[in-house]
Amino acid sequence: MLITGYNMKYKVNDEVLYQGKKTKVINVDPYSGTNQIEYLIKLGNGKFKWVNLDDLTPINSKEIPQHYQKNTINGLDVIDLIKIFNLNFNEGNILKYLLRKKGQDLQDLEKIINYAQREADYIKKKQEENSKK
Repeated sequence: MLITGYNMKYKVNDEVLYQGKKTKVINVDPYSGTNQIEYLIKLGNGKFKWVNLDDLTPINSKEIPQHYQKNTINGLDVIDLIKIFNLNFNEGNILKYLLRKKGQDLQDLEKIINYAQREADYIKKKQEENSKK
């Protein structure tokens, strides 16, 4: 079925991530009564759920920047992994620079060290604040 006037990111049978778990789009509803298209997915427990576009993450190597494509893990790019593991900004950037290949190895390692130091400083500060309570 061709639906015009809507920008559908996913179609039936597209594989996506929902809450870090791989699933498939079962149905698409552009007529949900809202301005958003809703997607019916099948959950791991066999039940179905209508979700919005913001709830889904693509599994699509075409959307992965070229300098990350060779370093996917089970088809998941760095953004998918950051979401799955609920990484904070510093942790996400560490992972990003570990997984990319741009030929700037020394620069990337220096960035990893910088973000690791920032995260260590943040953890130390939180520990000090908690010990004062």
